[in-house]
Amino acid sequence: MVIEGDYAIIESYNSIKEIVKENGKSYRISGDEFACILYDINNDIFEKFSNILSQKLKEKSNSKPYDIVLAFGSKIYNDSENFTTFYKEVDKEMYKHKKRLKAIAFGN
Repeated sequence: MVIEGDYAIIESYNSIKEIVKENGKSYRISGDEFACILYDINNDIFEKFSNILSQKLKEKSNSKPYDIVLAFGSKIYNDSENFTTFYKEVDKEMYKHKKRLKAIAFGN
């Protein structure tokens, strides 16, 4: 038996992997956090990626009493950049997006 939270995590990761495919790598980095490294991408391509993923998760939520929604953070990595700084900036972007999603969900 799959617990509902597990279902959401599994379906989120499976959807990410399906969309990323040969365009990059995807990882589950903690309980409900994932990271993707996408090759040869720009902001427009990322926007399409995130829209396709959001739609796919919405479809998987149809039979559930809740929506599966992911907050995104993104940035294009520069090889001269410190990776830890890069990661923290992406994480901040994800939390900003998460805050906006909560405001929409709770009408704030």
